[in-house]
Amino acid sequence: MPQGPNGYDLTVMHPFRGARYKDSVATNGRYWAGPLTHFAINTATYLFTYHFFANYSTEYPDGFLSEQTLKSFEGVSGERGSFKWKHGAERIPENWYRRQPGNDYGILNFALDAVGALQALPYMAVIGGNTGEPNTFTGVNIADLTGGVFNAATLLEGNNAMCFAFQAVHSAAPDILKGLLGNVVLAVSKLTDALDPILAQLGCPQMAKYDKSLLAKFPGAGAGL
Repeated sequence: MPQGPNGYDLTVMHPFRGARYKDSVATNGRYWAGPLTHFAINTATYLFTYHFFANYSTEYPDGFLSEQTLKSFEGVSGERGSFKWKHGAERIPENWYRRQPGNDYGILNFALDAVGALQALPYMAVIGGNTGEPNTFTGVNIADLTGGVFNAATLLEGNNAMCFAFQAVHSAAPDILKGLLGNVVLAVSKLTDALDPILAQLGCPQMAKYDKSLLAKFPGAGAGL
């Protein structure tokens, strides 16, 4: 895989992620791209790999992620075509420098990068999934799902993608926790306490509803996240 100007940076991660998305649609009949899994968790997997593993040296203050650095963090040895992973071999590389103080990567940085990822991969700015067979991907109308608070266009504005993802968790929490925990009310309260500061920091509009009935056709949707 060719490297970008900063090694395995976002110019590399975005197209690699896009290829994995297309492969999932083409091979997994239960593939589901939900607001949390698709916009937050999956996005974080690629963004964090670069932002957290990159070497922030004097030469590369914005970070540089080389193949050797990535292999060291992941416990991988060998050359391309014959990579080997060894349990417990993960190491912080020598001469590796973390982000400088004041250059922290927080929720607002993540929200901005998440929108950048969708702009780089506009065909992934959707919610939906396969309906039981490969290549049956069907999108969900985001405006109908959220009571008109978000739509396909506004999703790419400001922090809306992350707002949508985290508010979906908030809305679906009672159904997710039901049957798993005895005191659902207490569990939801604790989740709310954790999410509210994030939503406040993002400046999220209040989502009117999360209509999970629209997700019934998707076998992989689960709780709808």
